[in-house]
Amino acid sequence: MWLLRTDKLELVEFSEELAPKYAILSHTWGPDEVTLQDVQAISRKQWSQSVSQTASAIKAKKGFTKIKRTQALAAKMGYRYIWVDTCCIDKTSSAELSEAINSMYRWYQKASVCYAYMEDVEYGCNGSASGQFYLICQGSRCFRRGWTLQESIAPEDVLFYGRDWSHLGSKAKDEDVRISLAAITGIDVRVLEGIVPPREMTIAARMKWASPRETTRSEDMAYCLMGLFDVNMPLLYDEGAKAFIRLQEEILKVSDDHSIFIWTTPEFETPKEALSGLLAETPKHFAHVESYRPMPPALSRASIAWSSTNHGLRIALSIITILDKEGNEVQAEVCAPRTPSTRYLAWLSRQNQFPIRDKPKSLTISYL
Repeated sequence: MWLLRTDKLELVEFSEELAPKYAILSHTWGPDEVTLQDVQAISRKQWSQSVSQTASAIKAKKGFTKIKRTQALAAKMGYRYIWVDTCCIDKTSSAELSEAINSMYRWYQKASVCYAYMEDVEYGCNGSASGQFYLICQGSRCFRRGWTLQESIAPEDVLFYGRDWSHLGSKAKDEDVRISLAAITGIDVRVLEGIVPPREMTIAARMKWASPRETTRSEDMAYCLMGLFDVNMPLLYDEGAKAFIRLQEEILKVSDDHSIFIWTTPEFETPKEALSGLLAETPKHFAHVESYRPMPPALSRASIAWSSTNHGLRIALSIITILDKEGNEVQAEVCAPRTPSTRYLAWLSRQNQFPIRDKPKSLTISYL
């Protein structure tokens, strides 16, 4: 991994296992960011007029000020290195980009501290904004972007800063910040407190955290969630919604939690077909999720392996026969308990002898 020194504009490459302590930046990208190649151009040993002109153009970028302020902040706190995604990944190398994105959650988790810079938040006061965090920060773009979800969860501490780098609060030290973050993002406050690791939350709950967020490229909505579910997969840009299907298949390889099937298409979204596959096409389909408990493996039969075939997903599910509103017998998949006395059911149909999801706009709640 590349780390940027805090005393000069110089990148140093380390193996992850031998990396020194570092601070890490969480932010939203703008149109004028500094790249790894920009930093290397400025730090060239042989200076010339053309290099000088290039350096001046790079330093005029808006993103350059963000890096310098991050360096200064980290240096003041005693850190010799920082990691910033704009300039610490060689995005011209597909192999390095893939490695970085697959490792990013872990890099945020291992950072000594994370600085969350919210360029669109005005505060302008000295001292923490604790007690006012929700009112000041709720509309920030940081809470609407896909990549910043993991950046709020993975680091042990996140220090929040406004546009002028005024300190807004600490995730680890300020209870008001944690409560506000939970209200703004939907993330369980116990996860933000570090009491409950994300892996102990159900799949559907974690998907719901991502449901209101956006990414510039549709594939990134899947890639930015890999770390949250502790899975890895190759990056295939231009695959569109297939990336999110691949993500769910990777999750099913390592999880017995069938809450992954508790999804519905939004009311305003008209499905192209009345039927669909068993897996959701986007995290937005988990926005409805309420309270439920993970289904015990014995009931869900989740201990039976699944496989991906040329016909689609092959998995052992608990399926029951119930009556629909017209009194007809239909099959439904038992997804997960909702309460001690109720459970979620997903309507199923059959096509060429294979079960597929019917009525994707709704789930049924039945009594045990």
